[in-house]
Parts: sequence; C-alpha cells; structure tokens
Amino acid sequence: MTPATAAALRCPVCGGPLLLAGRSLRCAKAHSFDLAKEGYAYLLPMQKKHTADPGDGKAMVRARRAFLSAGHYAPLMATLAALCAALPHDHIVDAGCGEGSYDKYLYDALGCPQIAAFDLSKEAVRLASKLVPDAAFCVGGSFCAPVRDGWADLLLNIFSPMAEAEFARMLRPGGHLVYAVPTARHLFGLKEILYDCPYEN
Repeated sequence: MTPATAAALRCPVCGGPLLLAGRSLRCAKAHSFDLAKEGYAYLLPMQKKHTADPGDGKAMVRARRAFLSAGHYAPLMATLAALCAALPHDHIVDAGCGEGSYDKYLYDALGCPQIAAFDLSKEAVRLASKLVPDAAFCVGGSFCAPVRDGWADLLLNIFSPMAEAEFARMLRPGGHLVYAVPTARHLFGLKEILYDCPYEN
C-alpha cells in the first residue's frame, strides 16, 4: 500500500478519509488501523462481522489461487483487461477481490493503475496484498465498503455480491461498473461429474 492508494480508503467508524502514517491508517477523528506485515488493513466494522472468520477459508482461497494460476480463466482475464483498457482506469476498485489474481493481471496489463480492493476473507486479502504490494488491500465488505465516495473511475465486481448503492457511491460521475456473473450452466460439466442429478443455477 502506498500513500496514493491509501488515499482511496475511508474510516469504517466515522466514514472520514484515511491517511497512511507509517504502518497505520488514521483519520481526522484519531481512529487508527494498523497494517498487517503483508501491507493490508482490517477495515470490516465489528457489527458487520457476522461470523468469527467471515469469507472464504484458507483451503478454498488456496485452491482458487492454484486454479487461477494454472491459467484456466486466462481468456476471462484477457477479455477483462481489454474491456478495462478501453475505459478510464486510473483508479480501480475491486469489490470482492478474492486472492488478487485478477488485480495482478490488470495491474500489469494496464500499466500500474491505482487499485483499492477488499474482500471479507482475511486469508484472501493476505495473499492478494503479496501479489500487488502497491495496491490498497483491506478486509471489508461490499455493503459497507471501505472506499471514499467518488474515488473510482472503474469498479470491478467479478463473481461477487452486487451492492448497487455502495458501488454507485464509490464511482465518480461517469464512472463504469464491470460486472461478471456466472450463467445458469456455469461449471455444469463439473457438476455432471460430482452430482447424481446436476441442476442449473
């Protein structure tokens, strides 16, 4: 996380802007959030933490990293990069960033844009922050997003919940939302192997 990308973030307590001060993020009302050794911040409000360890667990996150690293979704990543390249993309928010593979691909393909990204899973954010150290990664949720109003030129939502009001709040006027959602037969071939009676979503 750099001072420039940290400037994308807002305090989960009062909603004020956060500034990077050494290894902490601080707002004008003296709320402070320490960075983990990997460089991410925990900005999920306690009242929004509905389980002891929200989001995907370690095994699921590591399996997803292995799957994406093997290139199985390379066509999707290339299409996503081409779409984003055609839009204003200096400031990108990734809502539900997972373990960061999409962010790393876009960071390299688009010439190092400023990225602020968050996910409910602490393990996912920990891995993501290692892939793109300059990005502002944090533990947070789409329905209480830790990003300032109007900061994003481009907001990504790749296989994550849709939070229309928060997404609109984070996007600048004229900004763009890129939304990827599975269709009814997503991974149906795998379902046919695993289930006696596979069904469409």
